[in-house]
Amino acid sequence: LFNIAIMMVDISHNVQVLIRKARAPKGRLPSLVEVLKQLTDLCTALMVIVYISLRIPHLTSSAAKTQEVLGGMSELDWGSDLMSLNAKKDFFFSHTRALLSLIHKERDLASFCNIILIVNLFRIIQCTSLHPRLALLTGTLVKAADDLWHAMLLIMLLTGCFAGIATWRFGGVREDFGSWERAMQTQFQMMFGDFPPNWHESRELQAYTVFYFLIIFLLVQNFLLAIIVEAYMSVRNDNEQLKIEDSYLTDAWNSSVTHVLAIIHGWPWPHVLGRRIEHWSARNSVGMDDLQAFLKHGGFRDKTAIGLFLKRFHEYEFLQPRRIGKFGVASEGNEIVEKVEERMRRMFQLKRPTLKELAHENLNISICRKSSSKRSENGIAADSGINTAVLQT
Repeated sequence: LFNIAIMMVDISHNVQVLIRKARAPKGRLPSLVEVLKQLTDLCTALMVIVYISLRIPHLTSSAAKTQEVLGGMSELDWGSDLMSLNAKKDFFFSHTRALLSLIHKERDLASFCNIILIVNLFRIIQCTSLHPRLALLTGTLVKAADDLWHAMLLIMLLTGCFAGIATWRFGGVREDFGSWERAMQTQFQMMFGDFPPNWHESRELQAYTVFYFLIIFLLVQNFLLAIIVEAYMSVRNDNEQLKIEDSYLTDAWNSSVTHVLAIIHGWPWPHVLGRRIEHWSARNSVGMDDLQAFLKHGGFRDKTAIGLFLKRFHEYEFLQPRRIGKFGVASEGNEIVEKVEERMRRMFQLKRPTLKELAHENLNISICRKSSSKRSENGIAADSGINTAVLQT
């Protein structure tokens, strides 16, 4: 029941988030996947409630009912003359039907519980997508979904044709190919190397088995493996290029510590802060002056809280502000150029250029590049324009 309460609270929160996003000025309607997630959680919670409401009365009354049925059957005196034979038969079979009804009800409840567990298993697998390092399975399936779908169509077509041929030719003499459904089961076992017994006795069965082995077992299965491996490598490359993630345990620990610090120091909750800054214009960094606006709206407790907030998140490399150089946002190549220029200045004892000189220099470079492109369009080699630009610089 506690788990159901948590699920219902989570569902209501997620639905409110989807509604708020849809009502935003530039909002969008929730996708089909997002709607299916919430419907799956809702159906799972309702099924658990139904199962508990059926299971508890059954457990409380099953012992008494079983004792009543079995006790009545054991007390039946077949040799007594007080009851007729037909009455004894009716009494015995009525208790037998009651016992079978209890068994069937128990089996139906077990099947219903099995469905709930399978749905929860798929939901747990889907929940592993919350972290990039755990999302290997779900990410691979998402990237390979289109290719896997068409591969499954191909497999169904080929195996259906093979099953029809096997049923028509070998169904009269072999039980494992007696029907189309039985042939499909046999072929499914053959996909894992479990070939039918004595398949080498008939030349036609040998040809069928070898042909099936070449087409389905070797080619199609390797196609599936290639699709999955390619999708996995794509997911792995995405994770390597992702700068904001660490190992799952590290991120879980940092997230827990940050929530505790938010309560202690008076920081706003992440979703509240995210809603307030999502309409900000683009900027290279966020500092004390930017976050002081939240003091009036109850975001941060005081200026000390803002300072501790910036100190906490400045530890993360991906949150450090971008450095702006004379060529724009500094990249690794620009940093190397600037280091070489600084060494040359020190070697020749040159002064650093002023901002006006840098602006004039960049303007000359852009003008020379434009003139270079015009000359290349008129048939002049672009190399001469680049060299001219270098000389002018």
